[in-house]
Amino acid sequence: MEITLLLKGPLKKYTDGAELLELELDENELTVSELLQRFKVPTSSVSFVQVNNAKKDLNQLIKGGDTITVNPRVAGG
Repeated sequence: MEITLLLKGPLKKYTDGAELLELELDENELTVSELLQRFKVPTSSVSFVQVNNAKKDLNQLIKGGDTITVNPRVAGG
């Protein structure tokens, strides 16, 4: 299945600075969490994810053609 992965802000460091990745995956079923594990993105660094522009949890199943956007936690004061 083909998907698009967007890692925002500081999360890009897990893909050598690439914000957008077009991926061809062998699996037919994969969760967002499992996808992030492949890139060693710690879930503690993730604020929220979107699948096709809709906010979803990390257990969301990914389907071919999906666009997954991963937004980082931010802090400041």
